[in-house]
Amino acid sequence: MSDEELNEFVMAQFMRYDADQNGYLDRNEFKAVLADAELGLTKKEARRVMQEADENDDGVLEYREFVPVMVEIIHGLQARARAAEVREAQAAEARESVQMHLLHGMPRDELEDMMRNVFEAADVDGSGALDRKEFARCLRSAELGLTRKEINLLLTEVDENGDGLISYEEFTPLCFNILVERFKDDVLADIHMEDADSLTHLLLQEFESVEAENDAEGDGVLSGDLPFDDVRDVLKRLSEDMLGLSRLQISAVMAEAEVRENEETGERMVEYQPFASVAANIVYSMVDLSKQALRVEAVSKISAASGARKLMESATLDPDAIKAYIKTAFEAADANGDGVLDQKEVTAVLRSLGSGELQLKPNEINAMVAAVDADDDGMVEYGELADFLFDVLMHLEREAYIQEVAFAAGAGEKEEQEEDA
Repeated sequence: MSDEELNEFVMAQFMRYDADQNGYLDRNEFKAVLADAELGLTKKEARRVMQEADENDDGVLEYREFVPVMVEIIHGLQARARAAEVREAQAAEARESVQMHLLHGMPRDELEDMMRNVFEAADVDGSGALDRKEFARCLRSAELGLTRKEINLLLTEVDENGDGLISYEEFTPLCFNILVERFKDDVLADIHMEDADSLTHLLLQEFESVEAENDAEGDGVLSGDLPFDDVRDVLKRLSEDMLGLSRLQISAVMAEAEVRENEETGERMVEYQPFASVAANIVYSMVDLSKQALRVEAVSKISAASGARKLMESATLDPDAIKAYIKTAFEAADANGDGVLDQKEVTAVLRSLGSGELQLKPNEINAMVAAVDADDDGMVEYGELADFLFDVLMHLEREAYIQEVAFAAGAGEKEEQEEDA
């Protein structure tokens, strides 16, 4: 999304989840936002996100508080979608590679003979068909690691005539597909190991270290599985040390973990080798989107300044006129006429705009500069700053519109109450 599309979408989401149309999101309304994002947040984590977003501690989220959070959620979903596309492409390529190998690396009749041998070995009573027990025994003997539920599901899918028995004709394509899927996973494991970059390696090292610490038997043999909470704790620790991920971003990464239940303990487990590659891809996607998130957060924070609100009140909100007005002020401050301003010049301009000073704090000005400083050299093009300030004004206009809708809704409720009385 462009910045404008993103802002329009976020406002629409705010109004969608503001069920009572009071201009704020309460805890339950915000929980609905998080639930729909399917980030897998626990109730405790959802409360913490709410507390962090609620900057003025009034127990509800204003529009300006909601915007940066929603952008993080959107970016998390986008990063997950990108990672899923990569995984699907890799799986399709691996599946095609295995199929080509099975069909061309082995003569068709030899492959079918092998399948027939598997079928006949499982057909204990020689009936020419496999019943449920024989079919399950066949799949278990192949050591595919399938659960009882998965085996029953396969039986249901392959038993075309619904008689509870599987003929050789039904069994052959299933056997081929099982072979493909099994070898596909091996190919993907090789791909992950070959393509593993520094972040993937780091994650693997951390996961293996945690599993070694958890090794109750002390035999040093690693299974490649970790409890879901342990995997998330690794990401949290690395985020504090170097990655700088927020709670919502960590949740977005963890939402892509393939979780299976330990049949003995009921604990939720994650196979961490493939997940390390997935997590690395998602984190990199989040980094790519971070500049937009930084800008949105800066817009939201700066719009809270009273001077910004005075500027909006005095503006006609004609895009071209406002941008031209702001640009003129910046050009006047550009002493050497090179089209860029340093922080001191930016500060001077910002304090000269509107009906009064923008009243920005030094850290807010730094946030604004960082949001538009493309090469991080502390210098900004004032054309970008004009666009940025216009975004601030548009943000304030959206806030005003939301409050206007809320006021109209509140007035309507009051009229209804008076009529009922």
